[in-house]
Amino acid sequence: MYPFWALRGNGLWEVGEVEGLALTSGGRRPTLSTLNEMDPLAGLPEGDFKLFSEDAELAARVAGSVLLRFFEPLPAGLLAAVGLEELLAGRIDTSLRPRVGEPFTRRHSR
Repeated sequence: MYPFWALRGNGLWEVGEVEGLALTSGGRRPTLSTLNEMDPLAGLPEGDFKLFSEDAELAARVAGSVLLRFFEPLPAGLLAAVGLEELLAGRIDTSLRPRVGEPFTRRHSR
């Protein structure tokens, strides 16, 4: 339910108020009930947020690449749910195509 927790260790995502979170028995992540109860703030580091806020093309390229890599096929309503509908309208990056196991669509034999 809170996929951002996995991203916080690599500097891509910041999570506030982590000191008060009860962790699972392995101590690697908080319990879902604790996250639901505390509802911690989370987001991009300030410098990254500023960069994406100032460069919509870059933000669209990065968001589109993440969606293509991890959410293909795109679940119905996902863009609206995360507020990316307007930013990504017609812009999901295809530079990562073809994915492993996917045929080339414009490959012609000579």
